[in-house]
Amino acid sequence: MLNWMTSPAHLDQAAQLGTVVGDPEAVMKQALQQYFQMGFWTVNGPGMPASNVTNMIHAQIAVGNLTSASAPTFSQIVDPSVYADALKLVSG
Repeated sequence: MLNWMTSPAHLDQAAQLGTVVGDPEAVMKQALQQYFQMGFWTVNGPGMPASNVTNMIHAQIAVGNLTSASAPTFSQIVDPSVYADALKLVSG
């Protein structure tokens, strides 16, 4: 999916699909381009690196959406074995 999303040929369609979160297509297109440039997701890996997930958790604490006591850890919300299992299935 990330390979598809990062292809310039699919940017408009990916941005359109992203509008389900309530943002306009132009905003989604700009956001996708920025996320790809900054390496927010890995194209050849399980999606978002652990450091990015951890940074997002800390950001949620900083803005008051989570407390340090209630904040999950990366390993509590991400199961990297899912990607490994899926890769085995498609690699055959």
